[in-house]
Amino acid sequence: MYHAFMTFISPLLHPGSRLRRQCLVLLTTLVVALLYLGSRPNISVIFPYLPWDKLVHATAYAGFASLAWVGLGGGSQTGPVVVAGVIGLLDEGMQYYSPGRTADIRDLVADLVGATIIVLVLKWLQAAEERRRLVPRIFTAISGKKNL
Repeated sequence: MYHAFMTFISPLLHPGSRLRRQCLVLLTTLVVALLYLGSRPNISVIFPYLPWDKLVHATAYAGFASLAWVGLGGGSQTGPVVVAGVIGLLDEGMQYYSPGRTADIRDLVADLVGATIIVLVLKWLQAAEERRRLVPRIFTAISGKKNL
């Protein structure tokens, strides 16, 4: 099961240029939609109330950070969190100036928490994949056997 999961997720941990471009296009599209729809008056009616709205924020911005992670090549820890933070600032700024909407610093904190958690998970998975690749090589080097 672990091997199948790591095989499935490996392209996200070390993305190729095509997947990187696709994720950046998807991220841009989602951000434009978020900012457009978020500027509409009284759109907050469809969102849940405390404390569930913070979970929605954390989950959505974890998704944005995941797309940014892949789009940036899967090597940066701070880049995806910064991207999610900028999107969060833009979203809260639009809400501040939109009738019927209110900006909330706690939303921005939830955004950053979600982005940070997903980046840490992705970094951990990347390290786990590297360990999975290195252990057979180390064992082969120690034992001197070619095929295990």
